[in-house]
Amino acid sequence: MNKKQVQKHNRICLLLDYYGSLLTERKQEILRLSYEEDMSLSEIADLLSITRQAVHENMQRGIEQLEEYEEKIGAAHRDILLKRKIDSLLEDEEQNNSEKLKQDLLELQKIIL
Repeated sequence: MNKKQVQKHNRICLLLDYYGSLLTERKQEILRLSYEEDMSLSEIADLLSITRQAVHENMQRGIEQLEEYEEKIGAAHRDILLKRKIDSLLEDEEQNNSEKLKQDLLELQKIIL
């Protein structure tokens, strides 16, 4: 996989963690088999006794729904921002930069509220 494919794969796995339970059981299963178990369309189709086309369509619709949930709810994005700020705070604490630490805390407060 190239870098872009890895990023897409990681994003879908992240969105599955956040919003997977909002999908139908069938879409959850198909996406989990594809992205977490690394199974091919043919392997999933054989396992579930459905066509490769049905697997592909369920994957596409499931991914679209996950993206829509993230667009509307934004929990994954917010948590990524929080993690980055916390990492920054930890680095600043090591450098003992109180002004930067105060600024980061104010930005963190805005993200949370």
